[in-house]
Amino acid sequence: MKTQRRNETTEQPKSAIKFFTTVLMVSMTTFAASLTINISGITANDGYLRVILFNASEGFPSNYKNGIRDTSIAKPKGTETVTFANIPAGTYAVSVLHDRNGNKIMDSGLFGIPEEPYGVSKNIHPKTRAPTFEECDFVMKADETTTVSVKMKKP
Repeated sequence: MKTQRRNETTEQPKSAIKFFTTVLMVSMTTFAASLTINISGITANDGYLRVILFNASEGFPSNYKNGIRDTSIAKPKGTETVTFANIPAGTYAVSVLHDRNGNKIMDSGLFGIPEEPYGVSKNIHPKTRAPTFEECDFVMKADETTTVSVKMKKP
Protein backbone atom coordinates (compact mmCIF):
# COMPACT_ATOMS: atom_id res chain seq x y z
CA MET A 1 0.00 0.00 0.00
CA LYS A 2 1.41 3.31 -1.07
CA THR A 3 1.02 6.40 1.15
CA GLN A 4 0.65 9.79 -0.40
CA ARG A 5 2.94 12.53 0.91
CA ARG A 6 1.74 16.10 1.09
CA ASN A 7 3.88 18.61 -0.61
CA GLU A 8 4.78 20.86 2.32
CA THR A 9 6.55 23.42 0.17
CA THR A 10 3.34 24.36 -1.62
CA GLU A 11 1.03 24.03 1.40
CA GLN A 12 2.95 26.53 3.57
CA PRO A 13 2.81 29.47 1.13
CA LYS A 14 -0.92 28.90 0.54
CA SER A 15 -1.54 28.91 4.28
CA ALA A 16 0.53 32.05 4.71
CA ILE A 17 -1.37 33.83 1.94
CA LYS A 18 -4.73 32.89 3.49
CA PHE A 19 -3.53 34.07 6.90
CA PHE A 20 -2.27 37.45 5.68
CA THR A 21 -5.38 38.00 3.54
CA THR A 22 -7.56 37.39 6.60
CA VAL A 23 -5.45 39.74 8.75
CA LEU A 24 -5.63 42.44 6.07
CA MET A 25 -9.42 42.15 5.76
CA VAL A 26 -9.91 42.28 9.53
CA SER A 27 -7.58 45.27 9.92
CA MET A 28 -9.38 47.19 7.16
CA THR A 29 -12.69 46.64 8.92
CA THR A 30 -11.30 47.39 12.36
CA PHE A 31 -9.74 50.73 11.43
CA ALA A 32 -12.67 52.09 9.43
CA ALA A 33 -14.51 55.00 11.00
CA SER A 34 -18.05 56.30 10.69
CA LEU A 35 -19.10 59.90 10.04
CA THR A 36 -22.50 61.29 11.02
CA ILE A 37 -23.47 64.68 9.60
CA ASN A 38 -26.35 66.57 11.26
CA ILE A 39 -27.71 69.24 8.91
CA SER A 40 -29.95 72.04 10.18
CA GLY A 41 -31.38 75.29 8.84
CA ILE A 42 -33.01 73.78 5.74
CA THR A 43 -35.69 76.34 4.87
CA ALA A 44 -37.31 74.75 1.80
CA ASN A 45 -38.20 71.17 0.91
CA ASP A 46 -37.68 71.44 -2.83
CA GLY A 47 -34.87 70.12 -4.99
CA TYR A 48 -32.04 68.04 -3.55
CA LEU A 49 -29.65 68.33 -0.65
CA ARG A 50 -26.22 67.12 -1.80
CA VAL A 51 -23.81 66.10 0.96
CA ILE A 52 -20.16 65.75 -0.11
CA LEU A 53 -17.17 64.42 1.83
CA PHE A 54 -13.75 65.70 0.72
CA ASN A 55 -10.29 64.52 1.75
CA ALA A 56 -8.38 67.25 -0.13
CA SER A 57 -8.85 70.88 -1.11
CA GLU A 58 -9.30 70.22 -4.84
CA GLY A 59 -12.90 70.98 -5.79
CA PHE A 60 -13.99 71.97 -2.27
CA PRO A 61 -16.69 73.02 -1.55
CA SER A 62 -18.86 72.74 -4.66
CA ASN A 63 -17.44 70.14 -7.06
CA TYR A 64 -18.95 66.84 -5.95
CA LYS A 65 -16.82 64.96 -8.50
CA ASN A 66 -13.75 65.66 -6.32
CA GLY A 67 -15.39 64.33 -3.17
CA ILE A 68 -14.64 60.81 -1.97
CA ARG A 69 -18.26 60.20 -0.96
CA ASP A 70 -21.51 61.97 -1.69
CA THR A 71 -25.21 61.41 -1.36
CA SER A 72 -28.38 63.31 -2.21
CA ILE A 73 -31.62 63.73 -0.29
CA ALA A 74 -34.74 64.57 -2.30
CA LYS A 75 -37.15 67.09 -0.83
CA PRO A 76 -35.20 67.69 2.40
CA LYS A 77 -36.94 68.72 5.61
CA GLY A 78 -35.79 71.28 8.23
CA THR A 79 -33.13 68.90 9.59
CA GLU A 80 -31.50 65.86 8.02
CA THR A 81 -28.87 63.34 9.10
CA VAL A 82 -26.45 61.52 6.82
CA THR A 83 -24.00 58.77 7.81
CA PHE A 84 -20.99 57.64 5.82
CA ALA A 85 -19.54 54.31 7.00
CA ASN A 86 -16.13 52.70 6.46
CA ILE A 87 -14.15 55.93 6.21
CA PRO A 88 -10.38 55.54 6.74
CA ALA A 89 -8.77 57.66 9.47
CA GLY A 90 -7.67 61.02 8.07
CA THR A 91 -8.49 64.68 7.55
CA TYR A 92 -11.77 65.59 5.89
CA ALA A 93 -14.21 68.45 5.23
CA VAL A 94 -17.94 68.33 4.49
CA SER A 95 -19.91 70.48 2.08
CA VAL A 96 -23.71 70.53 1.83
CA LEU A 97 -25.39 72.15 -1.17
CA HIS A 98 -29.13 72.70 -1.49
CA ASP A 99 -29.72 72.32 -5.21
CA ARG A 100 -33.20 73.85 -5.11
CA ASN A 101 -33.78 73.79 -8.88
CA GLY A 102 -32.32 70.29 -9.39
CA ASN A 103 -29.75 71.24 -12.04
CA LYS A 104 -26.92 69.39 -10.18
CA ILE A 105 -24.70 72.46 -9.78
CA MET A 106 -24.34 75.24 -7.22
CA ASP A 107 -25.88 78.24 -8.89
CA SER A 108 -23.88 81.41 -8.37
CA GLY A 109 -24.27 84.99 -9.41
CA LEU A 110 -21.94 87.88 -9.87
CA PHE A 111 -18.43 87.23 -8.47
CA GLY A 112 -19.31 83.59 -7.76
CA ILE A 113 -21.61 84.39 -4.83
CA PRO A 114 -23.93 81.39 -4.20
CA GLU A 115 -27.59 81.77 -5.13
CA GLU A 116 -28.63 78.57 -3.33
CA PRO A 117 -28.28 77.63 0.35
CA TYR A 118 -25.09 75.86 1.40
CA GLY A 119 -23.20 74.79 4.51
CA VAL A 120 -19.80 73.39 5.43
CA SER A 121 -18.18 71.65 8.37
CA LYS A 122 -17.19 74.09 11.16
CA ASN A 123 -19.91 76.40 9.76
CA ILE A 124 -17.43 78.78 8.12
CA HIS A 125 -19.21 81.38 5.95
CA PRO A 126 -16.81 84.03 4.59
CA LYS A 127 -18.62 87.03 3.11
CA THR A 128 -16.57 87.58 -0.04
CA ARG A 129 -15.24 84.12 -1.00
CA ALA A 130 -15.86 80.41 -0.67
CA PRO A 131 -14.61 78.68 2.50
CA THR A 132 -11.38 76.72 2.13
CA PHE A 133 -10.83 73.05 2.90
CA GLU A 134 -8.31 74.02 5.60
CA GLU A 135 -10.86 76.26 7.36
CA CYS A 136 -13.44 73.48 7.40
CA ASP A 137 -11.35 70.36 7.98
CA PHE A 138 -11.58 67.93 10.89
CA VAL A 139 -9.73 64.75 11.82
CA MET A 140 -11.35 61.32 11.93
CA LYS A 141 -9.66 58.71 14.09
CA ALA A 142 -9.61 55.00 13.33
CA ASP A 143 -12.50 52.91 14.59
CA GLU A 144 -14.48 55.87 15.97
CA THR A 145 -17.68 57.66 15.07
CA THR A 146 -17.28 61.36 14.35
CA THR A 147 -20.25 63.72 14.37
CA VAL A 148 -20.25 66.99 12.44
CA SER A 149 -22.98 69.63 12.54
CA VAL A 150 -23.64 71.76 9.48
CA LYS A 151 -25.94 74.79 9.54
CA MET A 152 -27.25 75.81 6.14
CA LYS A 153 -26.81 79.43 5.13
CA LYS A 154 -29.16 81.28 2.84
CA PRO A 155 -27.48 83.26 0.06
